Amino acid sequence: MLEARDVTFAYGTRCALVGVSLVVAVGEVVALVGPNGSGKTTLLRVLRGVLRPQSGEVLWEGKPLVRFSPRELAQAFGVIVQDARVGFRMTVLEYVLQARFPYSRGFGFESEADVRSALWALQLTRALEFKDRWMTELSGGERQRVVLARALAVEPRVLLLDEPTANLDLRFQVEMLSLIRRLTRERALSSVFVAHELNLVAEFADRVLLLKDGRPLAFGSPSEVLTETMLQHAFGIRVCVDRNPLSGLPRITVSGREAQSLCPERNTCEEERR
Repeated sequence: MLEARDVTFAYGTRCALVGVSLVVAVGEVVALVGPNGSGKTTLLRVLRGVLRPQSGEVLWEGKPLVRFSPRELAQAFGVIVQDARVGFRMTVLEYVLQARFPYSRGFGFESEADVRSALWALQLTRALEFKDRWMTELSGGERQRVVLARALAVEPRVLLLDEPTANLDLRFQVEMLSLIRRLTRERALSSVFVAHELNLVAEFADRVLLLKDGRPLAFGSPSEVLTETMLQHAFGIRVCVDRNPLSGLPRITVSGREAQSLCPERNTCEEERR
């Protein structure tokens, strides 16, 4: 359903993406991983048509993205961006209802169908209980659940999620990624999410794209991509990769001693304190 072909993008003279390709099939969840500044968020913005690549192209349903109108893309793509901001005082329900704007005709109020979609999305993300609270009153975790509800309220065909589990505790991280994967299967969506927690990526992604300095290092199943060699090359740190005894999927472990070897000044400071 969603495909990037040899995409290159630059901010001025700084290349952010170089020769990136991926295919996201219907019913598939793809994770974007890599060090900070490796191009993950930029790639999401290219995939949704906010940024246009200097070379290469993005296709949706076999057609170049540029052939679709902004309204068509807004109706099809559910999006979570980093640091989603609320411009003025509004309730949780009002915030989620904004996602239904692409379906409006003229300057009318939201329809009953819009309200049903918003309430459905809030219920899915376990945020319905605070639908009447102000957005400014929410904790970081509550806010992130509402942001996901807004993306789902579009009733999208594609989900593009930039760190959807940010600010969530472990339980809600698992619940949110389980929900994303279940909806992707049941509703025949194509889903792409950015994440830093590699062990959760291994459990919930069908395929993984590993980026470094805007270039693709590997694209494949978690077992193919999340290897000791690949991760050391990408992040510059030694890790141990074995198998999760519960799922059989890759499990990534980092040693505190390895972290100390990367920060020798920490040891010096500790010796000076003693």
